[in-house]
Amino acid sequence: ILADKTESIPSLNTELEVQTELQYFEGHGTLSMKHDGFNVQVNYYKGKLVNIMTRGRSCDAMDVSKLRSRVPAEIPVQDKIKIVCECTVSKANFPFCASMFGNVSERSAVSSVLAKPEYIHLLDVHAFDVHGYEVKPENKFELLQSWGFQTPKFYKVNNYNEIMMAMQYLSEAKDSYESPTDGAVFDGGKRRALRIMAWEEPIYQSFVTGYLEQFNLYRIS
Repeated sequence: ILADKTESIPSLNTELEVQTELQYFEGHGTLSMKHDGFNVQVNYYKGKLVNIMTRGRSCDAMDVSKLRSRVPAEIPVQDKIKIVCECTVSKANFPFCASMFGNVSERSAVSSVLAKPEYIHLLDVHAFDVHGYEVKPENKFELLQSWGFQTPKFYKVNNYNEIMMAMQYLSEAKDSYESPTDGAVFDGGKRRALRIMAWEEPIYQSFVTGYLEQFNLYRIS
């Protein structure tokens, strides 16, 4: 049910790609931890919680209404507001899920817990975006926190050097960070997932180490 890893934002997977894309950035933005979990959207109207739903893909079409207890029941805004969140099982709670449900990843543990309301306390819900309310990128996490939401770890950034410095800080924090992550997210005019440093995939190369001919079997290896 969580197998669909379709990217919601474009990824930059090497430092060269990050430099090419963001080296001329000047302005206001954030760099935050990208949580690796289950996307949910929390809807409010006239300050009241209306419903919680998944992103809408066939792979995550399941009832998440039981998450109401994990988000604020009210926010101090009367407009129609959508808060985009990531639902995760923390590293501390994952061993229990692994033994209880046989999960092999933190992401799979989320769906197992959602199917068993008595374990809903094992889930964390972190908000990372707001729709329907004008907010500057550098202030969105502070706004969400003021409304009572948990948010990912983040840094404010104003130029490329600050992006790379914040990326280093997040990379160093990855192993001790409680939520499972699969990179960082830059938000400032454009939004990109950065998968470098602690999240950069190793590059493998193949090469010939030997040559053997077996003419009687018509094989060359």
